[in-house]
Parts: sequence; C-alpha cells; structure tokens
Amino acid sequence: MSTAQPLTPAQALASLQVEAGLRVELVAAEPMVASPCAVAWDERGRMFVVENRGYPVGPGSNQPPAGVIAMLESTKHDGVYDKRTEFATGLTFPNGIMCWRGGVIVTCAPDIFFLQDTDGDGKADVKKVLLTGFGTTSTTQLRVSHPTLGLDGYIHVTSGLVASKVTCPSHPERGVIDLPRGDARFHPDTLEIEPWPGVGQFGLAFDDFGRKFVCSNRNPLQHVALHPRYLKRNPHLAFSDTVQDVAPFGDAGKCWPLSEDHTTAAFIPSLMSAPHAGTFTSACGISLWRGGALPASFANSAFICEPAQNLVQRQVLTPDGPTFKSAPATPGREFLATRDTWFRPVFSATGPHGALYICDMYRKVIDHPQYLPEHIRGSLDYEAGKTMGRIYRVTATSSKTQAPSSKLNLAAASTQELVTKLNDANGWVRSTAFRLLAERADKAAGPLLKSVATDSSTQSPTARSAALNLLNGAGLIDEAGLLESFDDPAPRVRESAVLLAEQRLAARSSTPVSPLAKRVAALA
Repeated sequence: MSTAQPLTPAQALASLQVEAGLRVELVAAEPMVASPCAVAWDERGRMFVVENRGYPVGPGSNQPPAGVIAMLESTKHDGVYDKRTEFATGLTFPNGIMCWRGGVIVTCAPDIFFLQDTDGDGKADVKKVLLTGFGTTSTTQLRVSHPTLGLDGYIHVTSGLVASKVTCPSHPERGVIDLPRGDARFHPDTLEIEPWPGVGQFGLAFDDFGRKFVCSNRNPLQHVALHPRYLKRNPHLAFSDTVQDVAPFGDAGKCWPLSEDHTTAAFIPSLMSAPHAGTFTSACGISLWRGGALPASFANSAFICEPAQNLVQRQVLTPDGPTFKSAPATPGREFLATRDTWFRPVFSATGPHGALYICDMYRKVIDHPQYLPEHIRGSLDYEAGKTMGRIYRVTATSSKTQAPSSKLNLAAASTQELVTKLNDANGWVRSTAFRLLAERADKAAGPLLKSVATDSSTQSPTARSAALNLLNGAGLIDEAGLLESFDDPAPRVRESAVLLAEQRLAARSSTPVSPLAKRVAALA
C-alpha cells in the first residue's frame, strides 16, 4: 500500500511520463474538482464532472451523501477550467454521466437520474428518477454505470457485475424487469429497459459502427461480438459466451508500472507471492480513439485505466475474423504512468477539441475494504485524498491548446450543420451531432440524412452508418434506401443496413414478399 505523501498538482503533473510525441496538461485540480470518476461535455462545451466523494464506504453515519455533479467552464478560453458550479449535490455514489435533452443522465444506484437546469443558474432544479432498483448489495465498485448512447438510439449501461430488479416510476404498469448479471439498454424517451449482451464492470465504449467493448478488473478489453439470440435460433448448437477477450491473459494483459504499489489483487499473503504482478488487476474507464488531437498513428487504439498500478495503457486493435485482438502499443513502457502511488486514473474520454482526458481520483487507497484482508482492513486511511482530484488532457505536442468551450457551440447548429458534422474528423463532434439529431428527430433531416447515407464518394463509412441509424430512429428509413446500402462499398455500412433490415422485417405481423425480404433471404 502507498505510504507516500500526496504531491501538489504541479508536482503530480511533472511526475507523469507519457508516450513520445505527446503533451500532458493539467486542466482541473482541487479545489476546482474532487474525486472525479467520469466526465461528459454538453453541446456548449461545458464539462460535467461526476465526483464520487463518498467512495468507498460513504461519509459515515448521520452524514449527508457526499456525491456531487460539478459543471466546469474555462472562462478565459486558455484550456484551464476556472469556474465551478455545483450542478447537483446530495448524491450517494454517482459514477456515470451522459448529456441528454439539455440535462444529464446520471447513474447512481439504485437509481438512474435525469438532472436539468431550467432557470439558467447552473444548478439542477429538475431531479427525476428514470429507472430504479439497480443492485446495491455488493460493494460501491460494483454498480450500474457508464450511460452511453449507441447507434441504435438506446442508452446502454454496464451492470457492474450484479443482477437487478428494475422498475420505472413513470410506468408502474410495467412491473419489475429482471436484469440478470449482465448489461442493459433503455430507450431514453419510452424508458423501456431490457438486458443486453455484455458483462461490463466499470468501462463501456462503442466504435464508429456501434460495436460494443467492455472491461472488468482482470479483463482489460472485451468485444461483445454478437447477440445470443442469433445462436439460440439453433436449439442443437451449444455455446457458452458471445463475448471475446480482445486482450486475453498473456502478453496483451501485461502492464509495466513505474510505481511499487501493491494491492490485495496483486499480493496474496498466504502465498507470500504476487501471482498477478505485471498484469491488469483494476482495468476500467476504457475509451476508443475515434479521431482528434492525437497523432494519426493512434487510429485503432484503446485506452485502459489501471488505477491500482498508477497507469493508463494504450492497446492497438487489429481485426481477427469477426472480432478483434489487441496488443500493447509500446511494450515495456506505458502510455501514461508515474511513480506517484496516489495517481488513480479511472476514466478516459475524448473531449470537444479532440484531446484525450483522464480523470484521476487521486487517492491514497483505491481498494474497497471488503477486498482487503481483515487484519489490515481497519488500519488504512480511506479518507486520504477525498478532497483532491485532477483531470488531465493529452494531446500531440504539435497541437495548439484550446479550451473546450472556445469556438464551439453545437447547441446553435442547424439541422443541416449537424448532419454535416457526422463526417467530422473528431469523434466527439460526430457523437454529439448524432446525439443532437437523435434528440431533435427533425423530419426535415430526412432528405439530408438520406443523401449522406447513399453518398460513398464524399461521405465516410462512419457518417453513412450513422445516417442510416438516425433515419431508422426517426422512422424515416425506407426499403429502397436499405437496398441501396446493401451494395455500399464499405462492409461495415452493409452490416448496418442488414441489422436495420432485420428490425424492419421482425416488426411485421406476417412474412412479407418484398424486395427487401428477398434480399435478406438471399444473404442468409
């Protein structure tokens, strides 16, 4: 366990070693932020930070909940956040956030909240429970988290490895929905929720074509390859899983810390050895690089936080049949690492101007006491660092520093401008444009989206796939458009079209005889 004193923000920044060709900047630190575990930016570029200040066991008996959602702004447009507003307080253990319809969706088991500021003072005056009943019987590490909008128009969440019995206060007639030990998705408007493939702990990411990746402590990167429903159609086929370890145990699971910190996951006293030494023991906060202010060579990279060993690793994905395999980008040296044992990176994300952001909870002890031997459980200081925390931004050394709120306000963008942004080189811009178009469901967007979906000469496969899914979500997709996309030169776009055709045909009450049905049958 760490016994060193904490470093000042400036000292901590100086202690970081980063991959060659990159620059690390400190954009927020205490008292501007404390115990940050997730971030999201709205269309105006404001950063919303989840502060899980009560982790791991809460503030103590007779004390109010300590969790906070803070809104940070860079008023000087110099890349450093200098204005803090406490958007919401009094939360127990908030751990995930997503912007939606002028507010934020926050995971805070047993609830998923919608929080919104309607009077413009920067503080949420709306607090609505969207769904409730998510598991809280395990530790505060193992809870529903990572609300993420998928190309399917649903908000996906990880299970935290626990089962739940969920209800919707707005629709009591639906009763209890059983969610087994696995992930889920819910529709942001109807709030209908259902189990969904994957068993993520604290990490969820989608690539440009909606392929889902999760992680757990010892599994740094997993691809949810397909829905089990396809295999269940054959009652004679025995199968056990539909999730692929992209980074399997072995070389792809190795890490190279600079620190000498040891957790109980790495050291078993009864064996007097460290059987997990040099491998992931707390993988979390994954993100996929989808374009921005890092070098072009970072394409197909995944970033994995490892707070127990004070590092962030970059892995490079390569196709492996219908799934992927990955390997460390720089074996023997991590993407980001330090000898400072208080450095606890737990979340990574791409920001508005394309930089990679890292949330550092900055704690002396990151373990939950339940996972520690009883003889030392009561001797550790779980409070040390609770008022501290840092958020870092990583860019190429050649990149010009820009504040997330400078020269960017997608809230003012027209529908036509948002459709154009689906082809942007920055993954955050594409995702935010997609979200805003999904929120608006503007019928006038139909012709624009159809033009993007069928234009393989000027529109990227990413934009074409996004446009197809937006058309589907708005009820504007037609068979002629799907048939045209079946012949798209990009296989991932063709895949999107087939999946959407499946939904369209499944919704019909009888088996139709149509060009679409014939084409799908021919593909089968």
